[in-house]
Amino acid sequence: MINLIFSSLTALIFIPNFWILKAAEPNASEDIKLQVRVHRFQSNEEPRLNCSLSDDEIRQQFVTVNQTWAQAGIVWEIESIVDVVAKDPEAFTKAMNTPNGKLGPPLKSNMPRNHLLKDGFNVAIAEDYGKRMGGVFAAAEDGLVFYAKKGPKGVQTPAVLAHEFGHALGLPHTIFEKDNNLMMGSGAGRIPTLVKPITTSQIEIARDRQAFLTGEDTTAGKIS
Repeated sequence: MINLIFSSLTALIFIPNFWILKAAEPNASEDIKLQVRVHRFQSNEEPRLNCSLSDDEIRQQFVTVNQTWAQAGIVWEIESIVDVVAKDPEAFTKAMNTPNGKLGPPLKSNMPRNHLLKDGFNVAIAEDYGKRMGGVFAAAEDGLVFYAKKGPKGVQTPAVLAHEFGHALGLPHTIFEKDNNLMMGSGAGRIPTLVKPITTSQIEIARDRQAFLTGEDTTAGKIS
């Protein structure tokens, strides 16, 4: 009789706790949707700025980008695609023609600030960065992702854009992950595949960074 009472009390104690724990389990099916405005550079003076990607080609690149970011439950949604006339193509030309010239500042100077999406993300696409780089995230209050149709290895895979979005969400270049990880820098171990793996810790950082930027609580969708 005593054992029966004890068992019943144990059930009364632990059954409610079981339901509380189940309710708090992460729900990875709840994707975080991030709005992106795509700015397509146009320039008659500098062909390397004049982006030739069509709307459909850009949207297809985002489909592939999201195949990588699906691992984190993050979806990059195109809010709009707008053509922007480069404001200072001469600065870009000078930087491209100068050995070791930094492309970040001239790219920012070519971007009209009144075109930026507020409370969202922005990516500006040029035509060709040549051997200089694949893309760059210009960290600032109005941070921008700069990307191009062509880079050091010719026509670029969307993994380059996915990589720069990682920087926009606070992910640095990894020095420990050597399995063709999304955040690997350039080097022999980086293979130009369309989709890249992301680690659990990178997922947590990216989701937490998004929550900080937007003020949203993402714990319901965090992957543990």
